[in-house]
Amino acid sequence: RTLIAESAAAAREFEESHRTRDKRSSLVSPIMTIYRTDADLRTVDLSLDPNDRPYGSLYGRRPDHSNYGLAGFARLCTAESWLSTWSANTSRADFLRCAPSVSVPTLLIELTGDQACFPADARAMHDAFGTEDKTHVSVPGRHFGTPLKKGMPSGAALAAAEIEQWHAARFPAHSDALAAAN
Repeated sequence: RTLIAESAAAAREFEESHRTRDKRSSLVSPIMTIYRTDADLRTVDLSLDPNDRPYGSLYGRRPDHSNYGLAGFARLCTAESWLSTWSANTSRADFLRCAPSVSVPTLLIELTGDQACFPADARAMHDAFGTEDKTHVSVPGRHFGTPLKKGMPSGAALAAAEIEQWHAARFPAHSDALAAAN
């Protein structure tokens, strides 16, 4: 908030001074480095909210290291983007707050080995939808829909089959037309 206030103060100063320095200061949005965004105990204690996930986070087997590396959730961002998207205190990007306004048939597919969306998260998301016609299914797979284990079908392929089946049950005429077109 201090960085945003400094930029706003420079904009006000520029209106009077017309100095290039003040204009530049009003436009600058310093990049912040955010650490510890990979600090979820569920990634290293598989007994917490258990599923088929492997040990570690999306960024590796050592979240204590990835919390300080270059890659990570929102690792580099502006003050505005942090407050708008990532801050638990100010962001309006809150699935559980927004989901009750969903009133159309909804399918939530949970990947059983996801290292970023855990079973309790998926249940809370499903329960938050405002529609009465909501379905929650789980398919074997890891984050980004990769296979759970070598030789298994991808989570993406299994999810696609679930989507097709769910859609056909609710919109048979549309599904028949799609099948005929293919």
